[in-house]
Amino acid sequence: AWESYLVGFTKLSFVLRPWLFYCI
Repeated sequence: AWESYLVGFTKLSFVLRPWLFYCI
């Protein structure tokens, strides 16, 4: 189901967001 994929993507974005701030 694409819903679970969307949830996983949103969780991954929340995890990677601090890394993006550190890179910038």
